[in-house]
Amino acid sequence: MIKKPVFAIGFLTVIPVRSRGLADPGIMSGSVPWFPAAGLLIGALLVLADMLFGDFFPPYLAGTMTAVLLILISGGLHLDGLADTADGFYAGKDRQEVMRIMRDSRIGTMGVIAVVTDIMLKTGFLWALKGRRDLLLVMPVISRWSMAEAIALFGYARDEGKAKGFFEHKNAAGYAAAALFSIAVSAAAGPCGLIALAAVSLNTVLMGRFAKARIGGLTGDTLGAINEVNELVVLAAGYVAGALL
Repeated sequence: MIKKPVFAIGFLTVIPVRSRGLADPGIMSGSVPWFPAAGLLIGALLVLADMLFGDFFPPYLAGTMTAVLLILISGGLHLDGLADTADGFYAGKDRQEVMRIMRDSRIGTMGVIAVVTDIMLKTGFLWALKGRRDLLLVMPVISRWSMAEAIALFGYARDEGKAKGFFEHKNAAGYAAAALFSIAVSAAAGPCGLIALAAVSLNTVLMGRFAKARIGGLTGDTLGAINEVNELVVLAAGYVAGALL
């Protein structure tokens, strides 16, 4: 049992846990419902860092440092997926060519644009939301839940691949528990958290359907893109909801 949350933490963060050697399909698939819990750990680290940054730096610099820390915690894994997805999906090619481009380790123009835009918007929202550490805490929970939601709802696009194990042996009870956990944590941020969760859940379905139409399903890269975009959705929805409520 302990292997599954350990694998989730080892896969989603650079925290040095012993996750190597655990990458069999049963453990990989069983780790997916633990993604939101790993996100809570990430959120706690972000809040602690933001408290430290906020005491010593002006808001714009503290927001930038928090955004950079978020990238460092994940080792840039999801940003890499966002870049590869942008390069592949916006190349205007057929499915086989899109899949080839996404496997290419080199980053193209659309990938650079996607990554730069993502970081700039994330930094701006973190600056604008200064003092809303409840949203900072739940953001990684909700975005990591979105990857679990996507895996639960959609299939894997490749015959083989590093992420294929996540899509095998799906456990409905595990996903339900992950959903309840995500709802409970989001509720801690009040109406803004729940609105952000709803917005992310909808966006995940839309992105998943787009990927399915484009390449027949999801890949590890598209999961990373879903996470990155949904981090922005949480911040944007939280900001708008906070301004209106």
